[in-house]
Amino acid sequence: MKLASTRLIKISAGKYFLFIFVLLITSSPLSNSQNIEPRFEHLTVKDGLPENSAKAILQDYLGYMWFGTQAGLVKYDGYDMTIYNWSADIDSSLSSGSIMSIYEDRKKNLWIGTWASGLNRFNRTTETFKSFLHNPNDPSSLGSDIIYTSYEDKKGRLWIGTDEGLELLDIKSNKFKHFYFLDRSYSSELFDYILKNSKSNSKVESILKVGNNADITKTFIVKKKMPVLIVSIGEAGYDYGWLEDSKGNILFNYDYEKTQHAGGALNNRIQFALITLDEGTYKLHYTSNYFYSYEDQFVHAWSWDYKRRTGKPPDSPEFWGIQILDASADIKMLEGSLKNSTTIEVKSRVFAIIG
Repeated sequence: MKLASTRLIKISAGKYFLFIFVLLITSSPLSNSQNIEPRFEHLTVKDGLPENSAKAILQDYLGYMWFGTQAGLVKYDGYDMTIYNWSADIDSSLSSGSIMSIYEDRKKNLWIGTWASGLNRFNRTTETFKSFLHNPNDPSSLGSDIIYTSYEDKKGRLWIGTDEGLELLDIKSNKFKHFYFLDRSYSSELFDYILKNSKSNSKVESILKVGNNADITKTFIVKKKMPVLIVSIGEAGYDYGWLEDSKGNILFNYDYEKTQHAGGALNNRIQFALITLDEGTYKLHYTSNYFYSYEDQFVHAWSWDYKRRTGKPPDSPEFWGIQILDASADIKMLEGSLKNSTTIEVKSRVFAIIG
């Protein structure tokens, strides 16, 4: 299988046109027997595109092709291109030229999602746009101005995937209902306990304030049997720690099902474990990937791709890593605290909606 160019391509087939963003070419008995070779024509800025890439493509019920670029919305009839963009002088213009999604509902309305400038509904008759934007003073407004996707369900309801959650638009009132991810979080008292004891003699060993591309191991000795509290904070599946004994047996390891929200972005996870360590030698490990860590303060270059994949730091960023605390004096309290957690709503990106 070969992966073709990611440029916009037009395949001629009579008077119809098929547009693709990424083409997968595969071999099949049918294609081999017919031995049909498609002819490709590339659409570029020379043909009227405002730029040579598209983040969204749609063919509407009239047959027009719509391309969402970072320099405007494009309508193509097979011959000519019409470009819609933001204009400071026109209130009914597109709210932004940076297009993320295009969707056509059952009533043939086009919904245009933008990067950081909300949602737009296109009126085909007047060639104008109605914009829906986030208003911090209006709880019924759009929850986020970064729009990734739109979808109309079987009941005719319009769902919007944004940078901070799932939105449901009431078409009649133009009001939005917000849906967030339900997560679990430990009490603030437990975090206060960690803060206090991590600065005292209770700390057995730690690997904290971990940066990017880390692969850290620390060897330590326990001189007497003791109960310990293990605290590991990191980005789900990417930054995590584990503990092993001198024989290589894993005593503690990352398990997403045992994590809870650590504050900030949804992927900031914290995991606790109360275990007993016998006298002996142990190895504490922590690994991280190439971005989003204490080193870069959880924010990288402000490129579109990177900002889309990152979020807010945890409530206690200085604990990004793994640490072991002596729990001998507080075992009863810790056992109770670890059993108690509360349900919280966490803002999370919604990239796709499948009905």
